[in-house]
Amino acid sequence: MIRAGRLFTAAALVLGCSVFSAQPWAETVGTAVSIKTIVTGTNGTLKRADPVARNERISTNASGLGHFRFSDGAKLAIGPNSSIVIDEYVLGSGNKVSKLVLNTTAGAFRWISGGSPSSAYRISTPVGTLGVRGTAVDIYIRDNLAAMVLLNGSAEWCSGTRCVQVNRPCQFIIARGGEDISDPQQVSSRVLGELGGPAALYFLNNRDRLHPAFRTSQANCGLGGRLRGSNGSHDRQPERSAPANRGQGEGQGEGQGEGQGEGQGEGQGGEIR
Repeated sequence: MIRAGRLFTAAALVLGCSVFSAQPWAETVGTAVSIKTIVTGTNGTLKRADPVARNERISTNASGLGHFRFSDGAKLAIGPNSSIVIDEYVLGSGNKVSKLVLNTTAGAFRWISGGSPSSAYRISTPVGTLGVRGTAVDIYIRDNLAAMVLLNGSAEWCSGTRCVQVNRPCQFIIARGGEDISDPQQVSSRVLGELGGPAALYFLNNRDRLHPAFRTSQANCGLGGRLRGSNGSHDRQPERSAPANRGQGEGQGEGQGEGQGEGQGEGQGGEIR
């Protein structure tokens, strides 16, 4: 009996250590603010209010759209047919992060910086790395091509030994791997054609599908009907909500908050909150 008891105690200690050592890999770093159609995480389909963790891969289907808020207030919107990994996350003092690295492989994304130092944020792509400074940007990745549109703040795209800074709203760069990075230029119809059409600039083209807190004053960078002309209107997709016993109050709060936030934000001309 004594020997059996010792073995049980040893097994419990090993199990406890294993759980403890594995815990950091499941560290919660943010929350799903809004989910439409199919957005999946490491453990399956995500819904509103679900936590997301460090090292989690988030993917969307052909009509999926996910909005996520990190612990320091940074925001990430993920468009259809997209995939991203929360690669590194180090929480510092005062609810600020000292390091947050996102690894994007395909699709469309909107990033809005939070309350942490700008040097903490980095977005990696197959054709370069984006550093941001108090920034909102749209990113599009396809095969060996990436495009970045600056919405506010400033950004720097680096690949190899070449870095290009973008400092004016609605300017863009295109990166094709190696040190092939275009100089900053204003978004135009020509850019749409080069990227394969308006679908590449998903969030400029689908502002109505964005959660109000993820919109910016640069609504569509002056492209207007040129964005809508090629692919028409988009049907709204239902949001995946939390179960009724948990999400009833949340649903009412979110519905009121979105309506009030959108009206107030657009009336004042500033919508990042």
